[in-house]
Amino acid sequence: MKQPLDHHVEKLISSDVEWFESRSRNCESQMIRWTPVVTIERLNISAGVSSRGWWVVPGPQSVTELNPSVPPIFLLPLLDFSRKALFDLLAESLQKNDLPTSLVDTFPFEGLAVSGINIGTEYWVEKAISWAEELDTTPSLLGALAKCSSDGPTQQLRHASRRALAYKRRSVSF
Repeated sequence: MKQPLDHHVEKLISSDVEWFESRSRNCESQMIRWTPVVTIERLNISAGVSSRGWWVVPGPQSVTELNPSVPPIFLLPLLDFSRKALFDLLAESLQKNDLPTSLVDTFPFEGLAVSGINIGTEYWVEKAISWAEELDTTPSLLGALAKCSSDGPTQQLRHASRRALAYKRRSVSF
């Protein structure tokens, strides 16, 4: 997951959007200022952006800020989209909400794929591996693919992991 850039935060704070304040799911004494960006009705998933530039997922009584220490497990249903379709949907939603479209670059695509691979269930592993070739090569993605290639839930997925891992390693060597 990429760190939000300072200019994103400046644009967010100065933008004329509606802000909410909610308790942090990870630290109840902390309040997070955030604005909604997208709701995907069929998956019952909403996401927004905090005033600090991180993506957030609102819950009934709190909001979870998706910083690098928070695996986005509860977003696994987004793996049902192609990575490009989700990227386009988020960019379009940011634009409609008068927010910088470059914030889409801070969405935890890689964390979502790594979580899907590491969750170990056949369905999510298969979906996450299909995303792997489209993502930047990172140590955590390579580690998840390597682990899955040796102990993935099925032989087919172990082989798919090996192919994706080989592809990612070749793409780094150029």
